[in-house]
Amino acid sequence: TNAELRSKMLGNRRAGELLKILEEFAKHHIEMNCQIVLCPNINDGIELDNTIRDLSKLSHAIKSVAIVPVGITRYREKLHQIKGFTKETATHTVIQLEEWQNKFRQGLGRGFVYLSDEFYLLSGKDFPDYEQYDGFPQLENGVGMVVDFRKSFKTYLKRISPREFNYHKKITIITGVLAHSIIDELSQMLMLKVKNLEIQVVAIENDFFGGEITVAGLITGCDILKKLRGLNLGEKIMIPQSMVKSDEDIFLDDVSVLDIEKELGIEVQVCEVDGINFINKILEGE
Repeated sequence: TNAELRSKMLGNRRAGELLKILEEFAKHHIEMNCQIVLCPNINDGIELDNTIRDLSKLSHAIKSVAIVPVGITRYREKLHQIKGFTKETATHTVIQLEEWQNKFRQGLGRGFVYLSDEFYLLSGKDFPDYEQYDGFPQLENGVGMVVDFRKSFKTYLKRISPREFNYHKKITIITGVLAHSIIDELSQMLMLKVKNLEIQVVAIENDFFGGEITVAGLITGCDILKKLRGLNLGEKIMIPQSMVKSDEDIFLDDVSVLDIEKELGIEVQVCEVDGINFINKILEGE
């Protein structure tokens, strides 16, 4: 919300008028959900404190504020030098936001500001409890997706009785580098419950945008093909819905799910990012 800094970051002299616009929305009873794209050494630290403080003055109209880390692609020629978040800087940000959330819970009865999952995965710090996401107002922006997925997965897994397939069933699940450990952990839990089930979790490195982009939602079809060619993939491949467009099964590089199926000769199943759906798709036909 620093007008001068915001104008500089966006290369737009009018970008600094943000607060006036938000105030106008609030005056007309428009509910807002905001997002801060955090850039190390630019709008973090004290600048982040100031932005949160400014936005909190409109908390009657702003339902939530999500904070996501800037994504650094390999296409950076003649652009301002920006470094991505490290374990250390992500940890500082988590601690900073926990202090703000504690204040807001006392004053507003809700967290108000929420960090995207990348900060917890990068820092190695524990995720907040399920209830601390206050209904997950920004789930589609990757805020609380891991916690929500784990909760629905573990709750549903308890309802499934131990069983086994009549034959050996192998499937491949693909995800981004950042979420690999989470998906692998849950897959191991399911395999303990269901015998003759083999789940292979494959992390796709992002060569298309660059190695610093590690989220599943920015994986491209060409990188999937590059990684999976020649592997024993089993009966089918499962991918999260976040990898393709919301209205059709096409990746960011215009490769389609059908293209992947034809190239690899195997079914590709798009799965909603939900623990119950995840288990059901794996056990389909059992």
